[in-house]
Amino acid sequence: MRDKGGNSKGISYIHFADPKNAKLALEGLDGKSFQGRLLHILEAVERKSQKLDDYEISKLPLKKQKDLKRKMEATGSTFKCVFFQLQS
Repeated sequence: MRDKGGNSKGISYIHFADPKNAKLALEGLDGKSFQGRLLHILEAVERKSQKLDDYEISKLPLKKQKDLKRKMEATGSTFKCVFFQLQS
């Protein structure tokens, strides 16, 4: 990931098609040195979601309603990923 200036933030998100490979990467690379920096790998966790009922959603502005519906439709897909962070 890069900031607005184009400089590396030192973090990366990696999605694995196979959860077994994600687990192997987590176990095999966490705490290892990479280009003189320590790799710190974290497993992704689901965000806490605040469920709104239809009545509460109907009180929101139309743009916000459409945004929420789009996000709810997108949450049907599941991904397994591992978080990499380089620490100096």
